[in-house]
Amino acid sequence: MSILQDWKQWARALKLRTYAIYLAYQDPRTPWYARIFAACKMIPPQVYAESQAKAQLLMDQARPKNYVAAALIIAVWLALAALGIYLMFRLIQR
Repeated sequence: MSILQDWKQWARALKLRTYAIYLAYQDPRTPWYARIFAACKMIPPQVYAESQAKAQLLMDQARPKNYVAAALIIAVWLALAALGIYLMFRLIQR
């Protein structure tokens, strides 16, 4: 396996684990002290196993792509970049 494939697999596993922990913290069976201290070891094993299975299921589902939202976000970033360049040129011309 290539290094890139290793990194992609590691990133997917980290994303899955992070989402599972998030779901476990939302579960009412998770003790309050585990939520406050963000302690993964304090999450009950059954809750974490169920959260991990749910996270895997949700991540495997194809999400619809929203090209309008993507275009809007890109437009905002381009506008901010243009504003930054404009302000830099104004500052340099002084």
